[in-house]
Amino acid sequence: MNHDPLTQLECLDFIRLVVERDDPIFAKNLAAAIKLLCDSGKVSGEQLWAELSPEEQDRFWELVVEG
Repeated sequence: MNHDPLTQLECLDFIRLVVERDDPIFAKNLAAAIKLLCDSGKVSGEQLWAELSPEEQDRFWELVVEG
């Protein structure tokens, strides 16, 4: 698939912002948006996840579950 590097970078920035702000509602909404982007082929979830630290990954999913 042809992934969009800019969209990929924006998703990373948003995930890091969610973690920084500790915002479960934003996390849940962002996870849904990222799923749509992955399903459409604009973003690689695998690549996106690989760019995050283990701490960022853990906290993001904790927030998604809280949201």
